Amino acid sequence: MRLNLPLFIFLVVCTSASATELGIIGASVSPGSSQVSVAMSVPNPPIASGTTAAAQWAIEIDDSTGAQIPGVAVTDVAIATTPSGARTNIVILTITASAPLQGWSSVVVTYKEGGSHSYHFVGQPKEKPKTIVGADSKNDADVYVSGSYSPSINSPAQYSYDVAVGYGLPYFTQKNPSLGRLGFSATASADQRPNVDPDSYYLGLFWQAYPVRIAHGLLQGMLLQVDMGGEFALKKLGDATTRTTNYLAPAPRLLFPLRLFPFPNHGVGPVFVTVKPLIGLDVGKNFENAQQPNGSGTILRPVAGADFNATYKAKKPFLYSLTLSSSWRGRYPMRSEIDTTSKYDSTKQDYDFSFNLTKKPRNHITSKVEWKWSEFFAITLSHELGAEPPIFNYVDQSVSVGFTFSASFAKDGVQRRQ
Repeated sequence: MRLNLPLFIFLVVCTSASATELGIIGASVSPGSSQVSVAMSVPNPPIASGTTAAAQWAIEIDDSTGAQIPGVAVTDVAIATTPSGARTNIVILTITASAPLQGWSSVVVTYKEGGSHSYHFVGQPKEKPKTIVGADSKNDADVYVSGSYSPSINSPAQYSYDVAVGYGLPYFTQKNPSLGRLGFSATASADQRPNVDPDSYYLGLFWQAYPVRIAHGLLQGMLLQVDMGGEFALKKLGDATTRTTNYLAPAPRLLFPLRLFPFPNHGVGPVFVTVKPLIGLDVGKNFENAQQPNGSGTILRPVAGADFNATYKAKKPFLYSLTLSSSWRGRYPMRSEIDTTSKYDSTKQDYDFSFNLTKKPRNHITSKVEWKWSEFFAITLSHELGAEPPIFNYVDQSVSVGFTFSASFAKDGVQRRQ
């Protein structure tokens, strides 16, 4: 019978591929227990165990400098089992060494099955989770620093900065994180000239907890945050004889982060779209303002808002990510607060300010396009409209271009005032 050689080779390859071959697919060192864990390609691998099987294994381990650790030898072989006693694909090699194994940088595992057939694998430590990562936008950042230039639009050019910093302490108890944690927060927004807004500062503490930590469809959880701190201005605008100073306590917020894309149970990709609605209430006291040196008294203002982010994360040289973000805050005073308006006088090359105590709603919207050329640094094009506390000076169509640094602490949500 004539044998078709190509057909025979094809059948042999297919037959070999249909069966899972023995092999090593992973290896890791446990310095504390002086063991090497070896992952085989099949469960219950057909290998011998016990001290007599140690001769079939050879281990080489390098330290943090890449030098080989001397005296490494295998003394025992065991196959890990499940709680029910079924053998898994993990082989535990007990070893001895003449030097500490802490800080190992690589491990070379060799298994000699018998005869001339042997298996090799090079393992390395798992990359440690980062404690600080780049944030896609100010909406997601725990540390945000931006220096901006505003071109001349009905006023002279402006140079300004925008800073937001926060840090959450460890939870009171890891067993019950719903009890929350404490943290501190600081924000600052200022202009180069002494009499031109923005002039908004905040410094305070917060308590933060997650009543809902598990995702439900689009909803990624629910965050409860209570802020306690001071809103203040450093400048005396126009003819004002006093600055504006507020103290808020408590100022609760409920935030509902939603992931719009990718859809639930569809994995992750380079494109992320999120929105974070919030509701809250600012309660406190005004100690001084531009119209009343002794202050206007109690502050009571409901707050609503939303933060939107759309990010394409390419992670390529000079294009780490591209983000479109927008943030809206609406504040609705139930008691009169300072309300500032400004108008640029080209004849005086200066601003004229007027101050009133009103209950009118105060809205503030910022939108940004951020091109990150690295994980932490970006060029940002920003647009601003509206008024922010404490002086609530209305900003009409401000556009700026700046350099931005933004980062987050890689755990939970934003750890600052929101």
